[in-house]
Amino acid sequence: MSFLVRLAALFFCAAAAFAQVPPRAEPVLYAGLPTGLHRAWGDRWLPAALVRQDIPDFEHGLVTALRAAVRPGDAVTVIGTGNGITTAVAALAALHRLLGPEREWLK
Repeated sequence: MSFLVRLAALFFCAAAAFAQVPPRAEPVLYAGLPTGLHRAWGDRWLPAALVRQDIPDFEHGLVTALRAAVRPGDAVTVIGTGNGITTAVAALAALHRLLGPEREWLK
């Protein structure tokens, strides 16, 4: 393969990777909740594999069970490290039960 063909292939691979990255400076969402992680302004020039992405189904089984089972007054112990998403889901689930289902922003 000639140098120009390799260079063109590299350019098109890089362009395809860049096109997949949204040009946003918003927090990264895990299970629909904002984390302490944020996208940077230069993320749109990085390959998608290097950019922090939203994870809508973050710990899906645990999050679903917490949202279904936690009631106001329940004691929930979360053992682990991370961004506090599981703890926030447990607290919001209890608050959702307390305030009622009309609070869409808690889901």
